[in-house]
Amino acid sequence: RAMNKMFQNGYVGNHQEETLFMQSLDTGLQPFPQPDIIVRSGKVSRLSGFMLAQATYSELFFPKKYFPDFDIKLISKIICAFARIKRNSGGD
Repeated sequence: RAMNKMFQNGYVGNHQEETLFMQSLDTGLQPFPQPDIIVRSGKVSRLSGFMLAQATYSELFFPKKYFPDFDIKLISKIICAFARIKRNSGGD
């Protein structure tokens, strides 16, 4: 869908391809299009194609519980683990 949107808007190829592509994604115009945390529940340790372009610098968490079973203790554990991570966004 992002590539179709780019071509419909007159994309012909230039040096701003990555920026244009990110803006053309379904999440491109959201206030925070790139999540800091992605939680994949249910004993699965893969993204399955979920937000691959936006997840470049996201921290990934794979709790064994399924989402309906999440409680404040698990959410707090994920947030605390995230807070301990020294993030560098690939530049450091």
